Amino acid sequence: MSSTTSSFPERIELSGEGLVLRDWTEADLAAMPTLFDHPDIAYWTPIVSPFDEVAARARLDLDRKLRAEGTTILLAVTVDGGAPLGEVMLRRAPEGTELGYAIGPAHRGRGLAARAVRVMTSYAFEQLGAGQVILELEAENAASVAVATKAGFGLLDVPLITGEEKGRPYALQTWGLNRPRPSASPKLSSGTCAADIADTNRHEQQRSRPILGARQGRAQPGGPLRHRSRVINLIGMWSELKTRVKTANRPSTRR
Repeated sequence: MSSTTSSFPERIELSGEGLVLRDWTEADLAAMPTLFDHPDIAYWTPIVSPFDEVAARARLDLDRKLRAEGTTILLAVTVDGGAPLGEVMLRRAPEGTELGYAIGPAHRGRGLAARAVRVMTSYAFEQLGAGQVILELEAENAASVAVATKAGFGLLDVPLITGEEKGRPYALQTWGLNRPRPSASPKLSSGTCAADIADTNRHEQQRSRPILGARQGRAQPGGPLRHRSRVINLIGMWSELKTRVKTANRPSTRR
């Protein structure tokens, strides 16, 4: 973490869109495998597979380490602060602010991913001062493309991010959402992250510069996923936070 990067709060809870995004705790360890030990997650994301309780513990430990370093936030997606239904990630680096997400198979089809992305995007704009938030996903991942579109993101005119992971090649598109103009910025009440990002912001997307620099990610046992936002239903979020070598025209934030 650079000397200019501020640390994240020790505890974070964001509310909006009918969701509560909260910190992961030891009480969630038993539930994590049911959310993330699935063929879709294994295929579309860098998350370790199989994903058991040992992997869950390793990921929780790494989550806390990265939070303390001020680089990454991993939050459980819930509807009331209770049982976790999936995860949303925010990773900040000199290249930009990236989001990733992953929803458990039993909880898909409810719009959880798009809603969680909107809430986290508002947090990035209003609390972290991000100028642009990005998602990285594979064009073939129709469900992930739908999440990006519903959350108000637009496809950026930048080179594809290519590489190989888990024995197969990937090519990631970069989708972005710019910070709303001051007059359109949603107000945040104390302890709450408003997620009403103006739809008109999508049309303000400027063809952005390529995101430079290697992304954190890749398979560290149980590590957060580096979200190549190519999510299956939003599964793609997890940064396995293991340094991923980005070959190609530019590095990626693969999800």
